[in-house]
Amino acid sequence: MNLLPVQEAQGDLLILVRTNARHFNQQGVMGADPNAPPPERSFAALLSQGLAGTVGRVNDIYQESQRLTTQAMVDPDSVKDINDVVISIRQATMALEVTKAVADRALSAYREIINLR
Repeated sequence: MNLLPVQEAQGDLLILVRTNARHFNQQGVMGADPNAPPPERSFAALLSQGLAGTVGRVNDIYQESQRLTTQAMVDPDSVKDINDVVISIRQATMALEVTKAVADRALSAYREIINLR
C-alpha cells in the first residue's frame, strides 16, 4: 500500500486527531493494536495454560470434597450440614465429568482433523 508522505500532501490544511492506536500517525505508520496478545504467546502456550488452570480447579474441587467427606466420617459434629458434603461430592463428580467430556471432544476433533487428507 503506497501512502502519500505528509510533506507531499497539498490542499486545505486539516488537523487530524489520532483517536485509535491502530490509526496511521503523522509519519504514515500504523500503531500496534493495544488489545493484541503479545507475539511470544503461541496457541499451544495459551491452550496448555488454560488446561492447567482448569485441571487445577477440578483438582481443588475434588480435594475439598475429600476433605469434607473425611471430616464427616471422623468428626460428624464438626460438619455444619450433611448436605454440604453431598453437594461437594456432586460438584466434584460434575466437574470431573465436564472436564472429561471436553477432553474427549477435543481429542475427537484432533483425530478428525488429522484424518482429513
